[in-house]
Amino acid sequence: MHFTRGAMTQMCRRGMVSSRISSSSTSSFSARTGRMFEKCENTFKLRWNNVYSSLSTWNGGMDASSHRMFGTNTTTTPASSSLFDTSSSSTSSPSSSLDMDKQLRSDVKTMGTMLGKIILQHEGEEIFQKVEFLRSHAKAWREAGAGRNPALQAECEEAFGQMSNLASNLTSRELVVVSRAFTHFCAICNAAEYHHRSRRNDKTIRDSASSFPGTSGALATSIPDSCGNVIPSLLEKGLSPKEIWDTLTSQTVELVLTAHPTEVNRRTLLDKHKRMQNLLTEADAKRALGNPTPFEKKNLDDKLEREISLIWQSDEVSRSKPTPQSEAERGTLVVETVLWDAVPMYLSKLDTTMRETLGGDEFGLPLDAAPIQFSSWMGGDRDGNPNVTAHVTREVCLSNRIRAARLLTKDIKEIWGRLSTTYCSEELRAVVGHDAREPYRAFLKPILIKLEKTIEWAEQELQNLQPTTSTTTRNHIP
Repeated sequence: MHFTRGAMTQMCRRGMVSSRISSSSTSSFSARTGRMFEKCENTFKLRWNNVYSSLSTWNGGMDASSHRMFGTNTTTTPASSSLFDTSSSSTSSPSSSLDMDKQLRSDVKTMGTMLGKIILQHEGEEIFQKVEFLRSHAKAWREAGAGRNPALQAECEEAFGQMSNLASNLTSRELVVVSRAFTHFCAICNAAEYHHRSRRNDKTIRDSASSFPGTSGALATSIPDSCGNVIPSLLEKGLSPKEIWDTLTSQTVELVLTAHPTEVNRRTLLDKHKRMQNLLTEADAKRALGNPTPFEKKNLDDKLEREISLIWQSDEVSRSKPTPQSEAERGTLVVETVLWDAVPMYLSKLDTTMRETLGGDEFGLPLDAAPIQFSSWMGGDRDGNPNVTAHVTREVCLSNRIRAARLLTKDIKEIWGRLSTTYCSEELRAVVGHDAREPYRAFLKPILIKLEKTIEWAEQELQNLQPTTSTTTRNHIP
């Protein structure tokens, strides 16, 4: 199971209201588990409906006759499509849940059309039409009930039979191309859906803030398992602000990162999917502002098509066996690209919500509180993997230490650049001395020096381990 940023936040939120608060932890856990599975089921239904509806528009709006063009020499070019297509999406910020789901379908249609165009350009008309044939008949099979509707059994068997006949006659190369086509189509659908979850979450928070005047809108008050809703509900049930504050500031949710050797997606493809989601976010911002210029529209469309084209031209499978070191590197990527920014932002929202609902600044989240912590098995799990040795564990720990120090260095340099003020408290002045013209920078400078020395030391230690490190580890391409 893959967890998005929104799903990770939901997991953290559930941990925040553990059995320390509930007087009937077993029944509460069962109820929360039931709601979680119900939510997963509803999410799956929405996901399938959106992907299924997009199957009918992969080709960007070909007419019905083009679905039956298999075996002819007629050339069919997918219709042009844009993130700002007014015929299939709202040109302004979506105003309802229905509008937002429509925008998801529009995004999937746009990216699917671009993928179809790229397949046609790189693989030719014949293979493109075979992909289209399978797509259109898969749609027909689904509409006939997928074997679950006795009244349409004949239509269902006919559609499935034609798909089976075509698939059985594909050459080895055609099988690879067709498989890649549907694999990448599902992958870009996933990218659009991940972005859409964030889009829906942002809208829920905005709607919640407007529906409850006087609230900050840091966390949604309309979602039952959000801290924005749970904390007021606990107050209504008779718990005191101090009880809730004590629980929130003393408990810890620890999320353990672990390697998945069966994960076949390369880092380069994951990066491209992330860039596609960023482009969808940028398109949302342009639509919200209203009337984006033709240049802005074309610029975003070209960037999106370029990413999809690079995905199609890239090898999606890593050709070297992953090592414990490379698995650890891939696993810590989520810390660098998502959690490093997402967790502090969530804690800031939690702090604002606690102050707002519990009764003042004294109920804020203490600076030394750590409600969410992370640990890792990667590079240290000796559960039956003979390749994970003490040498490997040391190498992974050194690599992680270097990454952590670099992330901290980057953040502290950003703070150092901002804090040029010559004013400070007497406590800070006593530490840095009266001769320090810029006291905050004077205080941060030794920290930066120590981090840089840590990086230098860890890199040297890692270099000393290299003679006994396998060539596969050093040359592995993510």
